[in-house]
Amino acid sequence: PPLRTTLQKFEHQTGLRSHLEVRGTGLPLPPDVQIQVLHVVQEALSNVRKHAAASAVWLEVQQGPRWSVEVRDDGRGFDPADGSPGEMHVGLRIMRERAERIGATVSLDSVPGAGTCVTLTLPARQEALAA
Repeated sequence: PPLRTTLQKFEHQTGLRSHLEVRGTGLPLPPDVQIQVLHVVQEALSNVRKHAAASAVWLEVQQGPRWSVEVRDDGRGFDPADGSPGEMHVGLRIMRERAERIGATVSLDSVPGAGTCVTLTLPARQEALAA
């Protein structure tokens, strides 16, 4: 699966441990949606590589009834109230733009010293589209 391949590449490039967890059973996403999801995950991983100073990253996928994909790291985090660092802000904007194309949302949670979590949530109607 493309997500596993993406994570393996990330591990190889960064030396960070990565963990993939897939829960639930959903219908496969339409190919155009899969591509956007993959791009968002790659962008989130790129942010981890550039900014987080993390030792590990977790990718959790919830398949149906509402799909969600979460990328979490144990890096240094930041205070979202202070605004995200400039470059990371650009990454977030790219992720949000990609998500909008498929009617999805991206949320970001970060705690200084305790890592960052990016969650992509797809609309419930994807299931109907795929049926």
